[in-house]
Amino acid sequence: MVPQEKLTPQEAFFLRRVTEFWKDQDFVLVKKQIIDFLASHETSNIHNNLYALMGDILYKESDYANALATYNKISDPAVIEKTVSRKAQCLYLAGKYDEVIQTLTPVLQEEEKLDYREELQFILADSLFRKMRETTDGEGQKELASRAKPLLLVLYKTPYQDKVLLPLAEIHRELKEPKDAAPLYLMLADKMPLQKEELLLQ
Repeated sequence: MVPQEKLTPQEAFFLRRVTEFWKDQDFVLVKKQIIDFLASHETSNIHNNLYALMGDILYKESDYANALATYNKISDPAVIEKTVSRKAQCLYLAGKYDEVIQTLTPVLQEEEKLDYREELQFILADSLFRKMRETTDGEGQKELASRAKPLLLVLYKTPYQDKVLLPLAEIHRELKEPKDAAPLYLMLADKMPLQKEELLLQ
């Protein structure tokens, strides 16, 4: 956020008012107010904050493409950091796995105390896994599997366990680790009876 002392009285007042509308969950009014303000103030100290608010509203409305386009307009590093979680989710839901990997890899390496860390680890791990399945390059598959494996192993001991069972089993198989893959496939067979035969074959 921009420090209060750097705001004009008009910017400070507008930001307070639009934040109150946000708290009241009057998102239609918030969007209209932001659009009007951006149109009438081509340069302003609060553009980045307004883009963040607008992106969050569009995300809540499941308009991921426009949310992503809005987040991409943010240039302030502090605001970018605050919105990285939602932006990564938009990229993930849009199937832009390369961009998820580029966005989250440095963030998770640098930030130890990160909000929603497990969620972001899952998004990155699953993006690496999905990218591995898409590629036909054997060495590329192994490299992606090796990057995803430590993330999935950490998540296996969290509430994300059920979500990482299949990716982790497949990655152990890709890395020629049958002793690690086998018990996971057995667990999956119990949880997914319709695919039990196929999973037991693995």
